[in-house]
Amino acid sequence: MTKNKIIALVVLIIVIAFVAGSNRFHQKVSTSICNVALIKIEGYLGSYAGQVIDGEEVGASSDEIVRNLVSAEENPQIKAVLVSIDSVSGNVFAGEEIANALKHLTKPSIAVIRSVGLSSAYLASTGANAIYASELSSVGDIGITASYLDQTEKDKMDGYKYVEITSTKYKDAGSPHRPLTTEEKNLWIKSVKEDHDTFIAEVARNRNLDIYDVNELADGTSLNGQGALDAGLIDGIGDLFSISDVISNEIGQKADICWD
Repeated sequence: MTKNKIIALVVLIIVIAFVAGSNRFHQKVSTSICNVALIKIEGYLGSYAGQVIDGEEVGASSDEIVRNLVSAEENPQIKAVLVSIDSVSGNVFAGEEIANALKHLTKPSIAVIRSVGLSSAYLASTGANAIYASELSSVGDIGITASYLDQTEKDKMDGYKYVEITSTKYKDAGSPHRPLTTEEKNLWIKSVKEDHDTFIAEVARNRNLDIYDVNELADGTSLNGQGALDAGLIDGIGDLFSISDVISNEIGQKADICWD
């Protein structure tokens, strides 16, 4: 055998070995592909990234979360959605938007409340097919706030005077640089109560609870995991790891959560 033939044979053997190894690698990857999308709601909840609400920067945006839910729905590899929640509050609209997106999924969805799932974050969880929490979790806090800081006295101390120039009567209502009038405050209270009633109705509908019972719970306080379970706000006690068996039963195959 000539030298050139020997070199060609060695190259061929190397190529064959590389292809075989590559196939084994791809087979290994394909058998370990995850089938449960993990979507996180962590930090203050808002409708878009970079938003600041009540001085708190948004850590989770409904804009991104809804997009992730849509992607999970459209991905044939994904068989279920697991929503991990650790959020004290945020924009109630953002919570409603996530809840509605969860309700539109055709795939099983389970929400797990970790440390806290309060206010708008709890509302978001109610769109899932089932909600779980730890016995040590803080759940609920159903209510609306529109409180703000009145800094008129500080402005006086700093030598500032507020000059009101508006085209309509209520255009600058709620400015921190002047006190609310009694009429304006009553309008705000009316709006807050209307949003509060909508919040209660959404929870009652999503959780299949009597609206009277939810109204009794909606005093701005929270419950621990067992209390939330007794009240019907969640479906069971569990965490991100123990819930895998529940998901496996739902999808009829071993749940492999996409942790990344």
